Amino acid sequence: MLCAEFVMTDAGAVLRPTPVQPADVTGCPVVVMQGSDTALLSVFKTPTPTDFAAAWVWGFSLVVGSYIVAWGCGAVVNFISKQ
Repeated sequence: MLCAEFVMTDAGAVLRPTPVQPADVTGCPVVVMQGSDTALLSVFKTPTPTDFAAAWVWGFSLVVGSYIVAWGCGAVVNFISKQ
């Protein structure tokens, strides 16, 4: 990864690497990835259809389950308050 910065020229802002590359790029204004850094991107993969379906079912079930529990609690409280 290269540490870079925007430099103003007559044509506008140009992105240039900083003259000295630090060991830690967390303080860089802009970090530019090189071709050899693409191995780091293997951590971020597109989920498989099975993973996506499982996440959707969990999310949907959480919402519907919360609604059913809240409805049941409301029905009990409503029944008790009418007596």
